[in-house]
Amino acid sequence: MTWKTEWYRTVFPDEKRFTLDGPDGFNYYFHDLRKKEHHLTRRHSREEGIMVWGAISYYGTFEIQFVSCKMNAIRYKELLQMSFPYFSNILKTLHWTFQQDNAPIHTARLVKTKILH
Repeated sequence: MTWKTEWYRTVFPDEKRFTLDGPDGFNYYFHDLRKKEHHLTRRHSREEGIMVWGAISYYGTFEIQFVSCKMNAIRYKELLQMSFPYFSNILKTLHWTFQQDNAPIHTARLVKTKILH
C-alpha cells in the first residue's frame, strides 16, 4: 500500500493448474445444514489437467507457458530461462524485481542463482 514507483518495476509470476473434473485436493466444503449432505469423491490422480505459468507487470502480461510435466526446481529454472528474453525485452533497462511467492520450487537455491548461467 505504500508503494509509489515500485509497481513500475515489479514482475508478478504465478502458475495455476486447471482440471476438467473439479478442484484438486479439497476434502471439505460448506453446505446448507438444512439440506442433505452431498458426499464428494476424491480423485487419486492429478493427471487430468493442465498447468499454465505466466507473469504480469505494470507494462502488461507476459506470454503464457504451458507446463506439460510435473514442475520441480530444475524445470522451473528452465522455464524462467526460456521466458527471460521476454522480460528483458519489455522491461528494457529498468532495475526490476521478480516477486514470487514462497512455493518450494521458487525458493530453491538452484532457482535463486542467476538465471543467465
